[in-house]
Amino acid sequence: MLGAGACRLAYDIHRSFAPIETVVLDIDPLLLVGAHEVIRGGAMRLTESNLSVHEMSGVSRTWNLRAPFGPIGETEFHFVLADGLEPPFVAETFDTVVTPWFIDIVPPDLRGFLGTLRSVLKLGGRWINIGPLLYPREIPLHRRYTREEIFELARRAGFELGKWKTESKIHFASPSNDRGHYEWMLALHAVKGNPPPDDGDAPPSWLILPFLPVPAFDGSTQFSHDNPLITAIIRGLDGRRSIDELTVSLTPQVAQAGLDARELPEAIRHCLAAFHPTCGGDGLANT
Repeated sequence: MLGAGACRLAYDIHRSFAPIETVVLDIDPLLLVGAHEVIRGGAMRLTESNLSVHEMSGVSRTWNLRAPFGPIGETEFHFVLADGLEPPFVAETFDTVVTPWFIDIVPPDLRGFLGTLRSVLKLGGRWINIGPLLYPREIPLHRRYTREEIFELARRAGFELGKWKTESKIHFASPSNDRGHYEWMLALHAVKGNPPPDDGDAPPSWLILPFLPVPAFDGSTQFSHDNPLITAIIRGLDGRRSIDELTVSLTPQVAQAGLDARELPEAIRHCLAAFHPTCGGDGLANT
């Protein structure tokens, strides 16, 4: 589970479905330390304080946390402190990956994170997501994907959508002060397959999803442009490299020129859109 937090959902899934192994990953050490203590059979005392109160009894409340269905041992349930955007696992490690309250909050761009999901899932593996689409304010509007856009991006990335549902439910309801709010939630189940071939619709999938290989074209190695970066991008096409890989290879050149490497992926995407023949570019034209 990527972004497992305090691991209650992971614990319930493990107890309900009895997988051989469960791996939980989160970047917050406090949450994982607390979860580790409880899930291994210990207890944790937690005091909840509220700023929004209406009775003195609701100011604070102390909870004694224990695993409700018993502990889970080290051979079955593993804790990993790491970044969910760069999970430290070899390719195709997992049969199932769960992303709870994650895809809208953590990745700066869901398009790239779909490549991370593909990398850790086995072929035929399942991606299960649950959570709202509450993007942070700093995420630009064109990266705040709707349900329909998420489904289309997943399809292009090679995920076959299974069951899904949306529902509004009580969220963050506190038993201390009986306050909470309704939240719209999306749950989906998808299976990893092979990315489908482009069907001729523009733009091609490799231009949208930065982890898919960019096809080379005849004459790309002789391409020339007044802008050396554009020349390097087009000449770097070999039919295997993706936008992500082109970004890595060109970052030293961009940094040496004093440019902002964070803008390189979009610069590469704009360059390919303008000059790649599949996107309507003229390929060998020197403009």
